[in-house]
Order: sequence, then C-alpha cells, then structure tokens
Amino acid sequence: MKLEFRQTVTCNHLTLARVCKTIDWQQPLPRCGEYVAGLDTLDGEPELPVRKLLHRAQDGGCLAELPGFNIAQLRLS
Repeated sequence: MKLEFRQTVTCNHLTLARVCKTIDWQQPLPRCGEYVAGLDTLDGEPELPVRKLLHRAQDGGCLAELPGFNIAQLRLS
C-alpha cells in the first residue's frame, strides 16, 4: 500500500511549505499517536508520532500527517 507522509514547515507560525514523502508501506498501518521511524525527516528526529491518518478511496492509499517542523528552531540550534 502507498502511504504518504506529510510534514508542514513553518517559521514563527507562518506556513512555508508542506513536505511529502510516499513510501510503499509493507507493515500494518500506524494509528494516530503511534511513532514511525526511518523517514529521514527535516528535523532529523529518528521517530515521529502520527497526528492524523486519512484513507483515500480514489487510489486506495493513505495519508499520514506528522508534527510540523519549525525552521526558526533550526537557526537557534
């Protein structure tokens, strides 16, 4: 099943972009609140919790929303 992960990139509460990564997912679907690993996200976190999971009927895929990434934190660290 195709599973698309999305992460919002913000700077001081202003949305700059939405990053998407589609993976051919061979495991059981994660539930909201469960952590997923191995996504190589912008903030470099090894695991991120799934905030939202949406099933798309038109193509049989799913969309998982991850916590947003604040680019202003990158500048400070």
